[in-house]
Amino acid sequence: MKVLTLCCSKSDTDEQFWPVDKGIISEMKKSGHEITAMIYDKGKDINVSDYDLVFNLCDGFDDMRDEVIIPEMAKKANVPCTGNTAETILTSLSKLNIKNLLLKNNIPTPEFQVFETGEEELKMSLETPVIVKPEYGHASEGIEVDNVVFNEEDMRKMIKQVMEENKCKALVERFIPSREFCIPMLGNSEPEALPMLEIDFPENLKEGKPKMLSYKAKWSKNSNLYKNTDSFVAAKVDEELKKKIENAATGAFKALGCRGYATADVRVDENNNVYVIDVNPNCYIAGESDFVKAAAVRGMDHSQLLVKMMELALH
Repeated sequence: MKVLTLCCSKSDTDEQFWPVDKGIISEMKKSGHEITAMIYDKGKDINVSDYDLVFNLCDGFDDMRDEVIIPEMAKKANVPCTGNTAETILTSLSKLNIKNLLLKNNIPTPEFQVFETGEEELKMSLETPVIVKPEYGHASEGIEVDNVVFNEEDMRKMIKQVMEENKCKALVERFIPSREFCIPMLGNSEPEALPMLEIDFPENLKEGKPKMLSYKAKWSKNSNLYKNTDSFVAAKVDEELKKKIENAATGAFKALGCRGYATADVRVDENNNVYVIDVNPNCYIAGESDFVKAAAVRGMDHSQLLVKMMELALH
């Protein structure tokens, strides 16, 4: 099978592949398929019709809305494309869209309120602590531990800060201060939940900070938060709770119309109530990712996981 792998460039001035993309491409080549890797340039046409499959690794556009380009291009050429549709990707850019779809489909999610100015009256039922998030964004962009606030005065200040820094509305959500899990999922109409991972927050606890996965903890490799935040395959989860988490995650997958692969972020309070806080279509699938960790528990190495994603696209 001829597979075209499309990636974003490292910068506007060169066309080098990101190291994580190089790693994924290297694993894909173990599949035995004919793999052609290419940097996607918005200014150039690509004849995807010459290929049997497009493997979409483009998730680093300056404008998030451009993430729909690759699946739209493949659809127009009637060529299968890995991951999620343009419609699902576009929907998932807004946390408000995700929230509304979760509620519509009776998927548990923390209570929330959207602020356009920061002056709106606070819902009486929305109690602190709360976390203030930009309405738009992926990968915890614009979200740090200080976004969790414990009184209305600090909430109002954080709303203004989030709106100014991210140029969008602010979504204020009740903060669930207990355990957090990442649930990787594979499938199309009937997704399968892979072994879930629990997030470990030792650095937050040492500094007296809330247990939450910030942008810095995810991506700032030189920070203590990054170095001391980890995920591990969740072993200490009883069967009843495990089922509740998996049902909420796969329900969220279906609610957003996901296909191929995605992850759901779930928090569980002290009474084992389960809340979906985010859904991530076309999530991170590099070698060190939670997705690859979870697949390994199922006996799939990185290359086999990527082949499975290709098969799901073909189906």
